[in-house]
Amino acid sequence: MLGMGYRMVSMDRKIDEINDQVRTTEKLYFKPLISVDDLSDKINQLFGNVSIEKISLDNKPNYLKVLVTLYSDRQYHEAKSFDQFMDKLFKAD
Repeated sequence: MLGMGYRMVSMDRKIDEINDQVRTTEKLYFKPLISVDDLSDKINQLFGNVSIEKISLDNKPNYLKVLVTLYSDRQYHEAKSFDQFMDKLFKAD
């Protein structure tokens, strides 16, 4: 995400024991980088704000949720497509 023009705004990690398994939930939230030059023109929101949630059971990936939130404000350029975002995220060319 950082290489795609984003900055990490927050990260949260929670570890629970459920029955005989350890569940680790990680939540990350990213926003596009905005430069001072962007403030004089419309802001490039890239793909929008990105929230990623990953759940692992006993250190094995079990669940992944990717959520993109777009700005519809006239201060922002239209966001790039979600399909293009997923291709870049998982490096599919």
